[in-house]
Amino acid sequence: MAKSVGLGVGSESRQPLAVAIAGGMISAAFLTLAMAPVVYSYLDQLARWRALGRVQDRLLARENPGGAEVDAPHHATPNREVSP
Repeated sequence: MAKSVGLGVGSESRQPLAVAIAGGMISAAFLTLAMAPVVYSYLDQLARWRALGRVQDRLLARENPGGAEVDAPHHATPNREVSP
């Protein structure tokens, strides 16, 4: 950090590089410590949501073995009547 402040003889030529390195380290730390867990959380929620949809599809297929269309919307739970 001392080089990025610009103290000492000849520091004018090294200061831009020091500022770039410090900025890169700060942004990398932010991305690693803050953004990675957030992205992981969103991907985990997406996977659970897709798995729930597959379970609902299997339950609807089990209730309707002929393969005919079901009038209930996709988000309705089994064994619950849907009011129009």
